[in-house]
Amino acid sequence: KAGAEPSSRMADWLGGQCSVVRRAAAIVRSSSRVTRGRNTSPIKFNTRARRARQRKNRRMAATKGSQEGTQEGIRTPMRCAILGGGTFAQNTYVPILEGDLWKFSKIAVDAVWSRSEETAKTLSLSMWHNKAEVHFGDAGLDAIIGSDSIEAVFIVLPPRPALEITLRCLRAGKHVLGEKPVGTNVEEIEAAIREHVGMGQWRPIWGIAENYRFEETYEVVS
Repeated sequence: KAGAEPSSRMADWLGGQCSVVRRAAAIVRSSSRVTRGRNTSPIKFNTRARRARQRKNRRMAATKGSQEGTQEGIRTPMRCAILGGGTFAQNTYVPILEGDLWKFSKIAVDAVWSRSEETAKTLSLSMWHNKAEVHFGDAGLDAIIGSDSIEAVFIVLPPRPALEITLRCLRAGKHVLGEKPVGTNVEEIEAAIREHVGMGQWRPIWGIAENYRFEETYEVVS
């Protein structure tokens, strides 16, 4: 440092060199611990950073494959429908489904349904990328449940009709992601769970949109 005593400058320099040496020694020790075991790969980084890099690499591969028009990185999207055209579906589900899930070809919303034609049209018009067919009323719901092209549904409805519609979709072999609460009483919910489990090993997936289920903290623990 300018203007400092020689002894002070020397002390600062030695302190810096010592810190460099300590860091180098720590790296060497870590390397030797890894190479002494069966795993001779480079030093492992922490799980969160490694998974972040993996997610970034997958996104880059998907984007590259889409731009080049090659098979690498291109995924066949799952064809889905949104059942329920209320505010929560418009303000929460649509931005997610129109974001990375659409960008990286994971999800394609082919149909939307609501009890009224007006709300179904409003929900469809709120999406830019997904050109969803509009269905409404009992006939529209029957058409979606009976469609061979729809693989999964997002059920964004009040709990009483939601549980009944969930079971209808599961019986038709469609995967379901529903909102909470699942139903209005314990007996009906337990009966629905038993019926779902009774569909066997290859039954469709029934998931609940729990906010914390896929947080990184729980992924690391699992």
